[in-house]
Amino acid sequence: MSEVVDQFMKLVLNALRHANHYYTRRAEEFLNKMGAKGNIIVSNYRPPISQCGLACSMGVGGVGVIFIERSFFEDKRIPEELKEFIIAHELVHIVRSHVVPTILTRMLFQLFSKALRETIDSVLKSKELPEAVVGIALSLFWLYGSLELVKTDAELIRAQELEADSLAVQLTSCNGARYFIELLRVLKEWGHDVSHEALLGFPALTIGERIDNLQRLCSISPSS
Repeated sequence: MSEVVDQFMKLVLNALRHANHYYTRRAEEFLNKMGAKGNIIVSNYRPPISQCGLACSMGVGGVGVIFIERSFFEDKRIPEELKEFIIAHELVHIVRSHVVPTILTRMLFQLFSKALRETIDSVLKSKELPEAVVGIALSLFWLYGSLELVKTDAELIRAQELEADSLAVQLTSCNGARYFIELLRVLKEWGHDVSHEALLGFPALTIGERIDNLQRLCSISPSS
């Protein structure tokens, strides 16, 4: 536990050390626009978080840190509307506490997976038929529960990401959404079809679904 706390503190201290004051102020403006209270830090520091991409965030209830990829956000050629759209998207995750149900779902999945492994192990070691039958029944139960949690995790991620995109449009503008659509289209051309993955690598949201959602919100025709 102490190791986890130490890593968390180092992450926060690095975020403070590399805070981007301009974008932190913009995040605070978005926070006020949502009518939410809290404290958001936007940091140029790239944390050791897998699949962070251009930006990622940690926090709940309006209090947290948005990590941004330094080279992308310092590139003057990148439209400001796109940068602010991405920050607004991450801000929504923090304000809506999207991480909470995701963590709970994954904790349950770990418990079910552990129970499944232990039950299968007991079945393999059992020498009596009744014990084996009960073990097989329990294994099927744990397996079903695990698959349902994978499905739930995918549905949660999909709903959260679409909500974050939708509210980011309201906080910024459709100009930012248009630039983001262009970015998503480039990723799709590069062969990236999945935007986010759920447990076990199960696809939760495709890039095409995000594009369709943003186009609908901003009344953008597919050909534009």
